[in-house]
Amino acid sequence: MDDENYYISLLLQALKIFSPSGNEKKFAEFLYNFLIKHHFKNVRYDKAGNVIGEIGRGAPVLLLASHMDTINDFIEVKEEKDRIYGRGAVDAKGPLMALAIASSKFCDKDFNGKIIFAGIVKEEISTDGIETFLNNNRKIDFAIFSEPNNTKNIVVAYKGRTSLKVKLTSNKGIGHPAISWLFKNSIELAFQYYNQIKGLCNTKYKGRTPYFSVIPTITEFKSAEGKNIIPSWAEFYLDIRYPYGIDIENIFKEIDEIKLKFMEKNDCVIEHTIISNVYPYSVNPKIEFIKYLSESIEEILNEKSKLTRKTGTTFMNVIGNTLKIPTISYGPGDPTLEHTKGEYILKEDFLNSIKILELFIKKFFMILE
Repeated sequence: MDDENYYISLLLQALKIFSPSGNEKKFAEFLYNFLIKHHFKNVRYDKAGNVIGEIGRGAPVLLLASHMDTINDFIEVKEEKDRIYGRGAVDAKGPLMALAIASSKFCDKDFNGKIIFAGIVKEEISTDGIETFLNNNRKIDFAIFSEPNNTKNIVVAYKGRTSLKVKLTSNKGIGHPAISWLFKNSIELAFQYYNQIKGLCNTKYKGRTPYFSVIPTITEFKSAEGKNIIPSWAEFYLDIRYPYGIDIENIFKEIDEIKLKFMEKNDCVIEHTIISNVYPYSVNPKIEFIKYLSESIEEILNEKSKLTRKTGTTFMNVIGNTLKIPTISYGPGDPTLEHTKGEYILKEDFLNSIKILELFIKKFFMILE
């Protein structure tokens, strides 16, 4: 079997091991065995279940990481002409295996510096995996957290994300729909309140593109008293995405002002609970670290690389903000296919990204053939 067929077979094996968040153990074993087979050093699991391996010694230390988990929605793994279908093909087993394969080529080489490879758990549902890893691996100088970015794109900024739980309770209590005008319907009030928050963002915090805008979105809604009862409470979860340079604390203060006026006018109580917050991150695009990857992309693809900002939020934010180091995101695959029923990766993109990452590592550590 030639190298490229071997790489494709590895990706197919990875995709056939379904690993939704919290159930990564079997895939972690597969990845662990790959690292052992290819002579990574100090191969281990940490307390969270992350899989870690090392190459080389000394400085600089480069982290190459991605996540092992997928959303909990299996789709058939199949190979069709130039495509490989499967849950995780782009998000993010394709990018993760490209990192693993590319870095494995340096296990038996002598160079100045260290590569830390890491497969991280639970990216889709929490920051537990990456926080555990970072708490035990502080001596890192540069990092790539791999996500699908169309093979030629380098992500230099991600938005921040706050998950806010909002509960609204009407002081009028429950009532009969036949005399609805005597009561305050908490469902209607909840949507009115959300629209005021959205109005704030659309006027004061609307930027020139979606990346530069603050965007609140309802992701879950609950309310129930009975089919023939005007409900007294409603609860929803608000996903707020905000760009680098925006102070989320100022936004919270303005939302609190809206809340106080709304409660007084509508005779209700509103409670806010911050479920989680990941701050935005941006890196200086002119540093050599990024230049080496840009050159590698252009040499392999024979086309210009592109620096991009993304409207999502990923572990790149956590790594960069926690360690205060240059951190970027790069990887094969079309990001618009993430979480879809038709998720696939082009074989060419997967194989090219391995070549690009291999060349990047050579440039970064100045490894001469």
